[in-house]
Amino acid sequence: ITPSSEDNTTDSKEFFWLFCGHLAAAVLHGGSFIALLVLYLVRKAKDEDTPSSRLFSDTVNGGELTIKDLGGYDLTIVLLFMPALTAVFHLIQAYLCRPGEKIVGYLRDVTKGVNWVRWAEYSITASLMTWIVAQLSRITNVFLLWLLAVVSNVALQWHGYLHERFFMDNLKAYKKWSNW
Repeated sequence: ITPSSEDNTTDSKEFFWLFCGHLAAAVLHGGSFIALLVLYLVRKAKDEDTPSSRLFSDTVNGGELTIKDLGGYDLTIVLLFMPALTAVFHLIQAYLCRPGEKIVGYLRDVTKGVNWVRWAEYSITASLMTWIVAQLSRITNVFLLWLLAVVSNVALQWHGYLHERFFMDNLKAYKKWSNW
């Protein structure tokens, strides 16, 4: 993505399509959120069971295992946060790259191949996704859930960073090779 002209704004076609893409993604994820919310409310109105989970904590004192029930919650509520957060972050990105904006801060980073807003969103949704999958797998120990969420988040972020770095390094080499 490159600036449109000497005035250093986002009037180029690339930024227009980036803006439209983020708006479309926000609408898609917002629609997913609304569909899940309607499904959840309909099931609740019919008194049907929704996926729920209980949390437990265990401690060992003097060789004796103590298990403490920390209560339960409706897992669907956690699932609702995924598309809602993603829609909000896409709206933020669409706002930041709207046509006619000066290329500073976030937009300058995007032209260099770095999208820190995406990484902020991933840092939240990756942990939520791991938490949901672990809960559906019947992992109920709070310590293990937090450990899984944090470790998988770090691993996913690191993998994404390496992927982005590898892509940018190869793009620079291609530009140099092809005189682009």
